[in-house]
Amino acid sequence: MTFKFIPLTPLHLADYATLTEMFGWPFTKEDLGFALSHGTGIAVQSKGRFSGAGLCWKLGDDLASLGHVAIRPEMQGQGIGRALVTQLINQLADRSILLCATAAGEPLYRLLGFERIGTIHQHQGQYQPMQLGSRRPTSHCVVPLESNLITQAIALDGAAVGGMRPDTISAVIKMGEAKAIVDGDRLCAFAVRRRFGRGQVIGPIVAASEEQAMALCSALVQPGFLRVDRPEYAANFGHYLIQIGLQETAGESPLMRRGDAARGSPHAKTFGLASQALL
Repeated sequence: MTFKFIPLTPLHLADYATLTEMFGWPFTKEDLGFALSHGTGIAVQSKGRFSGAGLCWKLGDDLASLGHVAIRPEMQGQGIGRALVTQLINQLADRSILLCATAAGEPLYRLLGFERIGTIHQHQGQYQPMQLGSRRPTSHCVVPLESNLITQAIALDGAAVGGMRPDTISAVIKMGEAKAIVDGDRLCAFAVRRRFGRGQVIGPIVAASEEQAMALCSALVQPGFLRVDRPEYAANFGHYLIQIGLQETAGESPLMRRGDAARGSPHAKTFGLASQALL
């Protein structure tokens, strides 16, 4: 089958969203448009037809991520996915690369030099207020994240992820509702709730502890469909999410890395991803 790679543009987004629906992925055209506006993408074209795509994001000079890789089902098994991911890797020069894979995609990424470094657990459902008597996180004072703290939020996220993404974090904060834990003029933790997929997502959640993450989440939850993507090390936070009605889905996403380990900070960890593609 003949195919070619072309730059992904906003004109492809409607077809891209339709393609992701084939795999049960909940991305809207707007979600994909936001992701594209903060990165670059490659589309697969076959006989003039949109047949697949993938995106990548540079996180400073040393780190990057990639995701939203999808190939039409009838075109899989022909090496197109491998060629597409290779093209994306080539755009990222010598950066280390992070991604959340699907179980089906993990073998391909291993062939391309990625190794599994963790697991991301997806929680979603209709938020249910905790029953009277249940312990709510109350030891931290949560306040709105004011505009003068956005620069600190960008730095805190960069410390947790290991790479800077100022435009993305600033845009996420401005498009949603953001909460913070502060100590005087210093930002200690923050989280954002925004529209995404089938409802809303709470993420990123960047904090020093699971207790801070729970306090932020408690301040942001509201009735309706919510989603949180948490790393495996946040098990207690996962129990809290289940308690408020966000059940863990059956599948899990391998967190993979190609290249050297990303630099992290013991004082800032990611407890909820902005998305499984953006991290």
